[in-house]
Amino acid sequence: MAITVIYIARNKNTLLNDEWKYMALQIVYGGIWWLIIWPIYRFSPINTVYILIGFIIYMWLIRLVAKWIRNSFNNYNNLSEKVNYDELTGIRNRANFDEVSNEVFKVYSKDTDIPLTVAMFDIDHFKLFNDNYGHLAGDKVLHHVAGEFERQLFKHTTRGQIFRYGGEEFVIIFRGLTNDEVVKIIKEIRLQLINDPLEYNGDELNIRISFGVSQLQASDRNFDDLFKRVDHYLYASKESGRNRITVENKTFTFG
Repeated sequence: MAITVIYIARNKNTLLNDEWKYMALQIVYGGIWWLIIWPIYRFSPINTVYILIGFIIYMWLIRLVAKWIRNSFNNYNNLSEKVNYDELTGIRNRANFDEVSNEVFKVYSKDTDIPLTVAMFDIDHFKLFNDNYGHLAGDKVLHHVAGEFERQLFKHTTRGQIFRYGGEEFVIIFRGLTNDEVVKIIKEIRLQLINDPLEYNGDELNIRISFGVSQLQASDRNFDDLFKRVDHYLYASKESGRNRITVENKTFTFG
């Protein structure tokens, strides 16, 4: 009995997907129980068969319900992933950003003592990657940048959440971090991105990025007020020559 229970526990996923193994194991399991009970309650052979059949039908129904619940959860998770995550880069998408941004504004606008900082960045001269190497190379660049930022954000802070806003534009929401703290993290990630260039067909693709950064202010009526400011700062970095970061309307060249 103990061996049967251990086997079921270790192979439950396989058993749920293999009908014949599941049925055979239930017959063995039910038979073992019958051998344990029979010396105390001696059923007639026909009653024993009925009990065993009833047990198998009962366990079969449990299997169907468990399989249905598992498939429902899997379908929900798959749907949630498609809705909230960008297919190309694997990070959160624009729809999820719209949802999260409204939620964080409701929380952080009530307590201005806790900072909320938003950074938006754009891959400089992204069109040239597509023109010179093809659109597959452009996809590789997007995937590389998104993956590198996501990994480095996890290493540096658990309070940075990255989204693909659209095209080659990305947004990072930093909860509980000031402008100065965010800029320090951005510089470190950018340096890592430069030191670990993307190789494509034997060539090193030198990726540079421009940033706009701003912190939530008491005068911001909604998240759009903050986001428009960040977007404007990103535009200022690009207009100033790219490969720059603009923080609260002050533009700096990356060292």
